Amino acid sequence: MEEHTDGLIIRRARSDEAEAIWRLTRLAYAPYRGKIRPTFGALKVRLSTVRREIRTRSRIYGVGLLNGRIVATIRYRKRPRYLGLSRLAVHPDYQARGIGTAMLRWAESEALRCGVRELRGDVRAAMPHLLDFYRRLGYRPFARRSKRGYPGYLIAVKKKLRVGEDDAVPPG
Repeated sequence: MEEHTDGLIIRRARSDEAEAIWRLTRLAYAPYRGKIRPTFGALKVRLSTVRREIRTRSRIYGVGLLNGRIVATIRYRKRPRYLGLSRLAVHPDYQARGIGTAMLRWAESEALRCGVRELRGDVRAAMPHLLDFYRRLGYRPFARRSKRGYPGYLIAVKKKLRVGEDDAVPPG
């Protein structure tokens, strides 16, 4: 499904867009390299992995385009009861313009299209501004995740979509 928002076109990624997605994700996450531990998977992932995920559909990537240029991306994986979101990335030149919100709105419409009414994702505890962003969009924390040497470094968030919801994302 394709969505248009103020010139932004959001749709599923094509396999020939893997490199652009990989480069954009690395660029968007670059300010956190060496500052937030453990290192984001988005900074360690290989281009070949992104290509394989798109080709095999083990993960679905959405892209946001302005004037034909990819300026945002989000990745999801369909689970039996929810859509697992990850790697929301917006090009630094286009941040704070509502594009991240539009990408999540698109993911929510994808969830409904896939027959699930819940979305889940993880937010780094070291980034409270991102947790606030998700809260404003109706996502609620429900668990903490740990990794050896990094207790509670992730906050798991989720949002349940209402049946017949006209606008899945509350205004914010």
